[in-house]
Formats: sequence, C-alpha cells, structure tokens
Amino acid sequence: MTSSPPSASPLMISFLFALDTERGHLYEYNKAVGEAARLAGWEHRAAVRAAARVAVLPPGWDLCLGSTTTWLTKGPLARLEKGWRLFLSLAAYLRRQARQDRPIILFLEWFNFVHLLPFTLALATVLRRQAFSIWVVHRLEAGTDWQTRANFFLLRCLAALVAGRLVHLSDSELVARELSRFGYRVRLLPVPHTALEEPFGTPIAAAQTNWVAWLPGQAMPEKGLDHVRRLAALTNPSADSLLLVASQSSGLTQAPGACQVVLLPDVLPRSEYLAWMRRADVILLPYNPAVFRARTSGIFVEAVVAGKLPVVTAGTWMAHELLKYDLPELILDWTSPTVLCDLLRLAHADDVRAKLRRMQSAYAQFHSVPGYADTMQRVFAETRQ
Repeated sequence: MTSSPPSASPLMISFLFALDTERGHLYEYNKAVGEAARLAGWEHRAAVRAAARVAVLPPGWDLCLGSTTTWLTKGPLARLEKGWRLFLSLAAYLRRQARQDRPIILFLEWFNFVHLLPFTLALATVLRRQAFSIWVVHRLEAGTDWQTRANFFLLRCLAALVAGRLVHLSDSELVARELSRFGYRVRLLPVPHTALEEPFGTPIAAAQTNWVAWLPGQAMPEKGLDHVRRLAALTNPSADSLLLVASQSSGLTQAPGACQVVLLPDVLPRSEYLAWMRRADVILLPYNPAVFRARTSGIFVEAVVAGKLPVVTAGTWMAHELLKYDLPELILDWTSPTVLCDLLRLAHADDVRAKLRRMQSAYAQFHSVPGYADTMQRVFAETRQ
C-alpha cells in the first residue's frame, strides 16, 4: 500500500447524523475509518451530531450538526425545526470544507430520509462543490416504502450535484447484489473495527472448565432473545458445564438442571467488551432472518477474527458467510429440542475449529484497518474523475 502525495492527499469526512454515545456501531466504525484514512496517508474528519454525548472525541471530529437546543420539543413543527437547524449547520460546514484545494470525500454510512434531505439541500448551496465526491454505504436491502424511493431520488440529486462523483458501497455482498437490480455498481467494503489488541479490562474469572457462550450487546427480540431464553431453560446432564452470558435486559434466570447464567450491564465499556470476547468460546447470534437476511453484523466479524465460534440462524447474512467456508455446523436450528446438545457438541468439534481457523485467516486480512485502507485507496483510484 502506498500513500498519496501530500499535495493530492484526500480528505475524508464522515457525517454522523445519529451518533449519541460511544456505545454501538457508529462510534467504533467511524473511529476505525479514521485510522484507516491516516494509514492511507489521508486526512479524516467527522461532522458529528451536536447533541452527541461523547467523552473523548477522536482527532478531527467536530460536534457541529444541528443544535443542542430547540424552541420546540414535540410534533411536526419540532421535526421541521430540527431539519432546518441541521440544514443550516450542514450548509455552513460544507462551505468551509469546499475552500480546500484537494479531493474531498463526503462519507455517508448511517442515515435516513430526515438526514439525507437537508444534506442534499445544503450541498446545493455550495458553489465550490467540484472538489466533493460522495461515498454512500448501503447496509440494508432496498425496500418498497416511500422513504426508500425518496432516498433513491435524493441520491440521484446528489450525484447530479457532484457531476456524477457518487460511489455506492456496502459491506454485504447480498445487499450489493440486491442493489445491482437498480443499476448501481456497488463496491464491497471490509468491516474495519475488529482490532482485539486494544487494552482490555480485568480478566474474566469464570472457571476454565466452563464452556462460555455469550450473547453480546443489549438483548433484543430481533437478535433472538426468545431463542436464548429457551436455551437457558433447557435441561441436560452436561448443562452445568455451559456458562450462558447475556445482558441484564435479557431477563435470563438460572433453572434447576439447566446451564449457569451470568448477567452483564446492558452497556459495557469497550475494554470490558473485549475482555468478554477473549473469554467466550462461542458467540450466540440467533438473529431473525427477516431482519438480517442481508444485513451484516460487526459482532460476527469480530468473533471470527478473534477465533470464536459464532452460532447463527439459517437464512441470515452470517449463515451465508459461514457456508462460503464450509461451516454449516455453526448454523443451528434454535427451535430444535436438541439445540443445547448441538451447542455442547461444538466444544469437542476439532474439525469445525480447523475450518474456522481458515476463515479467521481470510477475515483477519480483509476485515481490518489495513484492509479498509487498501480498499479505500483502490476505490479512490477507480472512481476519481
């Protein structure tokens, strides 16, 4: 990988319309994007929601979108006021950035219609927008609702405003394939926030004889909460060798003759999250295929890179990825009466671990900050006009 000459070094700007706290995808993903940009010899900045509650802002991040206060609090007029304030802040920010004499990439990776409309209107007010390219990350399949149609219309408007320099991206091969039906050429991105060498918290004190199965994050119905609750209630002579870990919001309880249960806070600091990722043997991802048919999971990618066994649901993007590496054993029928036995059997499945190591090696090369930097440079070279 070679860095761009300083005189032509691109500036990438992430727009974090919905960032609230460090918790979740938005913060870690865009922080990793910034690391990849600097590795490529680029500069990275982020225009962040003004009301975001972030203790430590990464370099180049600016709390500047919208406002921390509004005149109105509820109803349609309040939404209009928020949209107007977002438009004004975007217009001012984009005009400042357009003064620079170098390629500028406006990076949109988590947004909806209420963000895209003021962004489009604000860009239309910028006279020197010839420096801008727009990179749009698609994470969900194209729906048939009015918002999807409106977003596609606004994306066409944005492409016209920057003379066609709009690039479509996705980290899901299935989403990319779906969008090709609309005539889009969608380039694949890695998932960059997989670094597990960061400092981590106190080592987990679970007994080494326990087989630790973890449901990371806040427990939600679309992420298979009912399946995990059922798993916690199943009895088996070997069940006490399984330590089932989930957040307090899961409401799991320990039943006689069933597996052991440990409940964690709903919000874990990154260091404690990494500590549990290191301690876990298997990562529970019984996600609803209706929601996650094509949508990616950063936790799944992190689990594979960490060498942990991710157990998933058939019909999801995660199952699609596992089948590419001949790992159908990790696709469970969560409604089967033998699901607990199936899970315990993986503890001694050396052949499954051997196949996972091959997948881990491939994932570690692609899904990483260096892999993301390489992809950014390649996309820039292919699309620069």
